[in-house]
Amino acid sequence: MRLYGGIDIGSTTSEFIIVDETGSLIYKDRTLTSGNIKAASETVYNNFKISELGNRDLDAIVATGYGRKYVPYVDKNITEITCYAKGAKFIHPAVKTIVDIGGQDSKVITVNDRGDVDEFVMNDKCAAGTGRFLELVAKIFNINVDELGDYSEKSDKVVPISTVCAVFAESEIISLISQQVSAENIIRSIHNSIAEKIRGMAGRLQAKEDIMFCGGVARNKGMVKAIGQLFNSDNIIVPQESDYIGAMGAALFAAGL
Repeated sequence: MRLYGGIDIGSTTSEFIIVDETGSLIYKDRTLTSGNIKAASETVYNNFKISELGNRDLDAIVATGYGRKYVPYVDKNITEITCYAKGAKFIHPAVKTIVDIGGQDSKVITVNDRGDVDEFVMNDKCAAGTGRFLELVAKIFNINVDELGDYSEKSDKVVPISTVCAVFAESEIISLISQQVSAENIIRSIHNSIAEKIRGMAGRLQAKEDIMFCGGVARNKGMVKAIGQLFNSDNIIVPQESDYIGAMGAALFAAGL
């Protein structure tokens, strides 16, 4: 069995995946990037070397993500847009639109039947509509970011949110709290506002179903519901390894698949 590696160095986390010659997932690992690309890339690679597969050589390794050019042990680096398209299409061949909400950016990608990127739009200039913004919201309510989806599901109404700008969000949320608006309704409304921003991005493209939602935020069921409602779809695809789609695409490129 031949083995191939893919590493996705993101702004918040870094993922490492190994596949075999058929593209089957053999190994995965992730760590916080914490602003240190070299350390993060070494951590996931060293974790692999001390794993049960550590005595095996990798035939090729491809890097992607914003830190892809600074990983010393890879054979090639490929943009995350291309790797997301490759990974998503491999997992779900019918996918046409990919929505990714990461720690510090969000992107919408459309792909054709061959899996090639048709168009994409990215927001990497503003924290609005990213995982970092949701971390801020969780901090305001003194809850874990993983709890946001549960809170959202208990909401009974949506309230107007005038901004999802991280700079002004805290004061607006505090204002809503002072008006006795529940945490559940505020959080659901924030999810909807982020989804509106994503739909606005998608509106610049010819977005169509099947739609796949990737990235760490895809684990938030409140965001999944909001994305589905605003895309008029009750079948938003969230892959089991939603955090690893970029790394999966990189590993598939390494394998020549």
